[in-house]
Amino acid sequence: MNSIKGIFTVLSAVLLLVVFSSYPAFAGDKALKVGIINIQKVVALSKVGQEARDAVKAKFDEYQVKLRKEEESLVALKDDIEKKGAVWSEEIRTEKQREFERRVKALEDESKYATNDMKEFEKKKVEPVLQELEAIIDDFGKKENYSMILDASRGVIYMDEALDISAAVAAELDKRKGEKK
Repeated sequence: MNSIKGIFTVLSAVLLLVVFSSYPAFAGDKALKVGIINIQKVVALSKVGQEARDAVKAKFDEYQVKLRKEEESLVALKDDIEKKGAVWSEEIRTEKQREFERRVKALEDESKYATNDMKEFEKKKVEPVLQELEAIIDDFGKKENYSMILDASRGVIYMDEALDISAAVAAELDKRKGEKK
């Protein structure tokens, strides 16, 4: 699926190059310069990105060990109930079954908490890196005279303001809407 997105992004970039370079307003003084970046690769290759990823992985591993330990304990309790349940009194069997169910529910709750905590932790660690990267891409695009920079998986992430036709299209919309009244 990612390769399809990548191919689509590259094809979109080529199409944009062909379309924009065929119009005199875009092909005139400044040659159209398009860059493609893989933000995931940049984060993976950078020391800052690796540090963030390592911190997230360490916390994930910590939760995984804790949850796995409780899961193994529950499996042992279930086996104990199945093996010894026949010789236990009804009261003990019911008590052990309730304990098992309570601990399963606690494990589910802890798993949900761990998932939410991991999402927040990852956001806290990765978001500043992505914000800094966005600023770097903006500065790099301007400094190196790029018309636009595309992310291999997300599309346009930097664009020269001269390419933005939003105001002209909005004016045309207002004009047409006014003509129809």
